[in-house]
Amino acid sequence: PKTLGVLNFHPLGIMDTVLGNFSIPAILLLIQSLRRLCECLFVHRFSKRPCNIAVALGGIVFYFLVPITVVTESHTAVFCNVASNHQPKSNQMLDVGHTYKNLLGNVPGSKINNIEIAGIVVFVVASIFQYFSHKHLSLAPKHNGVYRLPRSPLFKLVACPHYLAEVWIYVALVLVANFSAGSILTLVWTVGNLSITGTRTIKMYQTQAEGENQSNL
Repeated sequence: PKTLGVLNFHPLGIMDTVLGNFSIPAILLLIQSLRRLCECLFVHRFSKRPCNIAVALGGIVFYFLVPITVVTESHTAVFCNVASNHQPKSNQMLDVGHTYKNLLGNVPGSKINNIEIAGIVVFVVASIFQYFSHKHLSLAPKHNGVYRLPRSPLFKLVACPHYLAEVWIYVALVLVANFSAGSILTLVWTVGNLSITGTRTIKMYQTQAEGENQSNL
């Protein structure tokens, strides 16, 4: 083991800690980003209508800042956890590691805990749920670039299952990130943003339903 100041670093210990703390939220975010990229390239059928510039910029900023936030918080958690694990009992200079650990509520160290397992399960289920919702929307007929009323059982349960799945994906991120401030803020932003978009979508479906009912009279 190599000693740096009051820290006693062991290469295998650091690697194990990194794999236990840092990689879970980062890898899930990477999977989410790659899956959404593939869906945009191969699943979605985009209309030719121009996108609102504010919406476009908001999406770019969101997907740019979220990974930076998660990686930054993960690095901090790893450092503090390594510091607390390797702190000499006679030296209290790095007690910040224990303080940060208590603030997080649970820094798992080298093992995945039950909360993280639950987060991974939620992430997988929500991702599959969202994919099939997007797949159904891509196959649904459009009128003037707007989706017709979806007929899938998923959309009979929830008006916007793809938005609900997105929320659960970020709930999973909160779980695997040990309820960090950044992950919670990301979830709050996602819920607020998709609530507004979902409300607009419901109104659009209601308008379409009224039009179909009138045409059937």
